[in-house]
Amino acid sequence: MLPLVLFFSVTGVYLISFNSFDIYFMAVAALLSLVLRTLNYPMSPLILGFILGGMIEKNLRRAMLINDGSISFLWERPISLSLFIIMILIIVLQIF
Repeated sequence: MLPLVLFFSVTGVYLISFNSFDIYFMAVAALLSLVLRTLNYPMSPLILGFILGGMIEKNLRRAMLINDGSISFLWERPISLSLFIIMILIIVLQIF
């Protein structure tokens, strides 16, 4: 079963863009995930960050264009201020 999964995943990655760099990138990502798994890192936050990171960056850029390049919209409204404070608290608590 493993050789079939490996064959179809490598073939699928190559057929998307006909670029061998994608195969190397897939191999490096697989090795990195193997190392992280042996060190008992949880995979779900990494996958979630990898998937949602591009969407967050695109929407932050759009919001900054609407506000003329200013990031003050993050703390101008009460809801966004409370979410911003919660985010900062979560980050600070993870450090300690």
